[in-house]
Amino acid sequence: RLAETCHATKVFERPDSRRLQRFYADPSGNAWAMELEFLRQRTRRLAADGPDWADRGRLVVSDFWFDQSRAFAGVWLPAGLRKGFIEIYERARCRVARPKLIVLLDLPPRRLQDRTRRRGRPYERRLNRSVFDRTARAILDEIAKPNVGPVLRLADDDPDATLVEVVAAVEAMR
Repeated sequence: RLAETCHATKVFERPDSRRLQRFYADPSGNAWAMELEFLRQRTRRLAADGPDWADRGRLVVSDFWFDQSRAFAGVWLPAGLRKGFIEIYERARCRVARPKLIVLLDLPPRRLQDRTRRRGRPYERRLNRSVFDRTARAILDEIAKPNVGPVLRLADDDPDATLVEVVAAVEAMR
């Protein structure tokens, strides 16, 4: 809705549901491949010299944030693989367009888990509360790092009010 309201280019993540299904069936065996796949996709979609950024004056809205790759890697990858992943991440990071505004729709992990279950993807049913707690913490830790932002952190209680708030923030930045 934000992209439509602001006449922006939309850049959305398109995860492969078959890969996600394999990942959730065996996270420890598939985490490295899955995190690398997401990192590659995010790098490609947010590449500063990519087609979505050709019109430098046009607003671009994505439904993901490049640095969430580092947060998710911290949740899913075993400690022994994180260093290698972060090295790859850092090389990719210098090629992506940096956000002008990060909007964090802040949901308590319990509500995020409920929403995920309502999506009806059978392979996501295995996700337990601990995963949502760790993921929320990792995102908050990532967003609190230096040189990140600006960040607009909003409760996701009222989608219409949230849209008005984000549109106002975007307009103020133009």
